[in-house]
Amino acid sequence: MINMDTSSDYLRKGSTKTIFALTVVFASLFIIVFAGVNEARQDYGLGGETFASLPQMPDNFKEAVAKINATIDFNLGEEYYKQPEFYPTFEQFIPEMKNPPQDRIAIWGVGIYPARHEYVAPRNSQINIVAYLHTSWMVQTYQGAKLEVDYDKQYFDVSVSPDVVLLGPAYPKFDKNWTQKITVKIEVKNAPKGVHEIALNPMAPPIEKIEEWRGRYKGLYVSMPVSSPDQPYLKITVNVV
Repeated sequence: MINMDTSSDYLRKGSTKTIFALTVVFASLFIIVFAGVNEARQDYGLGGETFASLPQMPDNFKEAVAKINATIDFNLGEEYYKQPEFYPTFEQFIPEMKNPPQDRIAIWGVGIYPARHEYVAPRNSQINIVAYLHTSWMVQTYQGAKLEVDYDKQYFDVSVSPDVVLLGPAYPKFDKNWTQKITVKIEVKNAPKGVHEIALNPMAPPIEKIEEWRGRYKGLYVSMPVSSPDQPYLKITVNVV
């Protein structure tokens, strides 16, 4: 079972063998795709410069995103996932982006979408997961992170690519790197039957990357995390059968 939650979003103001899968997707995921997205942008009132650094939106954007519901495949090209409309919570923040309250402009904040994955898998199988690490709405900084994975190394091998990332701002305009595709590869070894959890969180990047990015972006750079979340940003549950 793949249970794809909407997103993990932590924001601070001022601050092989067949894998059997069944999906449950929240209705809010596809609210945005039933209107012509390019036409809808004209009604946002944000100005064309807000989206100027992003790839051109494909004509089949809404059809490609809606197809996720049937294929359970989030592995799309950047012309899709770099559009803010790809993410379920974007539209609710448009009014604040138009008229930002001073206590809502954020120094840091990231989310992962989809944030929750559930699989049923046999031993000696492989699972490939695609998720998107993105800057939270209203965040104005460049954020560096190393993606750390917590799992039982006796029973699983897990790799993340890329494991060091730099996200650009999402306000007042979307940087071309405001979101990045993350691939998680899981090898289920001789794990005992039952439920196992794998957690991914952004941590501080290597010191040499911090120095590089601070030198480049000055006061607009921050390292993640400034504080730890109560729940993992990305949680993968594997039920070994």
